This record gives sequence, structure tokens and C-alpha cells, in this order.
Amino acid sequence: MRSSKNIAQAAQPLYETDYYAWVQEQVRALRAGRPADLDGENVAEELEDLGKTIRRELQSRLELVLSHLLKWAYQPEKRSPSWENTLVEQRGRVSDLLMKNPSLKNYLDEVATDAYRYARGVAGNDMGLAPPQWRRHFPSKCPWSVNEILSTSFLPKSQVS
Repeated sequence: MRSSKNIAQAAQPLYETDYYAWVQEQVRALRAGRPADLDGENVAEELEDLGKTIRRELQSRLELVLSHLLKWAYQPEKRSPSWENTLVEQRGRVSDLLMKNPSLKNYLDEVATDAYRYARGVAGNDMGLAPPQWRRHFPSKCPWSVNEILSTSFLPKSQVS
């Protein structure tokens, strides 16, 4: 006899009960050319989410670059090879991401603006500043162009007088 839990689970779509199995089922249907077997609405939602994930990765990597550029400019006494290594690595990963997804270049200004908003807080926290301090300390708008942000040779000048 089936338990009520098993009956309830059987009534739920595979998408909700075993995501991995659902993905495999959708892949088989696609490869076999069986569009009628596809869960179209959920496939579309997953593809849309995948696009958002790639864009979030770009923003996250830009946040890291921007927070390190802020610290480089506003905390020159703590500059380290580790900061430079992070800048080199993250700029390289952004470059790779843009090579594999060239349409993301159309959104670079927007994503960089969003990333800068978060980078201010990250850099401020890393520097031991309370939110009111870092809000006063750092420019409200990103002081660097996208080309500077992504340039492997760009490091900002010290902003400490």
C-alpha cells in the first residue's frame, strides 16, 4: 500500500520532486527531437534563470575588482601583492566571461554601476569603516570608466592626502 506521502509526491511534477531527474528527462526529450515531451514553461524559466546567473557572475566579479580598486585608492598603506593578484584574476575572469558571452558587453555600464554600489560597502567593511563613514569616504558614483576597470594595467592613484 502507498503512503499518503508517496501519493502526494506522485501528484507533484517531477520538476518539484527531483530536479536532477527532470533536467535529464528534458535533455533526452530535446536530443530525441520530442518537443511534445518538454515541460516548456519550466524549461523557459530555467533558461531565463541561467541567463540571470551569468549576469550575476559578471556583477560579482566586477564588485571584487571595484572593491579592490577602492581599497587601492583609499588605503594605499595596505596595498599588497594579494590585492594585485585579485585584480589580475578577476579582470581575467571578466574577460573570459565576456568572450564566451559577448552580448553581456551591451550591459557592462549598467552592471558596473550596480556592482559599484555594492563594492563601496565591501571596501568600507574591509577597511573597518561604518556605513556612514564609507558613504562619505567614497564617491557615490564610480570614478572609473569600464575600460579602466577592466584594464590590466590600470591602478588608481592614491586618494589619501
